[in-house]
Amino acid sequence: QAAEKGHAGAQNRLGRCYYHGRGVEKNHVEAVKLYRQAVEHGYVGAQYDLGVSYEHGEGVEKNMAEAVKWYHQAAEQSYAYAQNNLGVSYEHGEGEEKNMAEAVKWYHQAAEQSYAYAQNNLGRCYYFSYGHCERDLGKAEHWLAKAVENG
Repeated sequence: QAAEKGHAGAQNRLGRCYYHGRGVEKNHVEAVKLYRQAVEHGYVGAQYDLGVSYEHGEGVEKNMAEAVKWYHQAAEQSYAYAQNNLGVSYEHGEGEEKNMAEAVKWYHQAAEQSYAYAQNNLGRCYYFSYGHCERDLGKAEHWLAKAVENG
C-alpha cells in the first residue's frame, strides 16, 4: 500500500521483491518499473538497483553504459554498493573506459564504509600494485583482514 501511495522506500523494497521473487512471482520488468518510480523520488537504493538491472539485462536490455550512469549517481551519494560496482566497471573497462586510479578511488570510498567486497578489492589493489597503489603488503593485509571481518 505504501508503494502505491508513492513511498519511495516501499517502492524500492517491493521492486526488490519482484526482482528476487520474494513473496511474489519473479518479474524483472515490474521490478524495474518500481525502481524507476522510487528514483523519481530521489531514492538512492533504487538508482543502484537500476544499475544492477542494466548490468545484468534483467527487466531491461543489457547496457553497461546505462548501468554505470546509475551506479555513478548512487556512488556520488555515498552508496557503498554502487561505489564498489563503479570501481569494478572502471577496473574492467565495462561501461566506462578502463581506469585503475578511478577504480581504486571508488573501492576506497566503499571500503571506508565497511563494505567487505570493496575492502577485498582494495586489498587486491595494494597487493598487486593496481592503479595508483604502490605495492604495500601492510595495507593489503589491513584491507583483506577487514574484508574477512565484515563478511
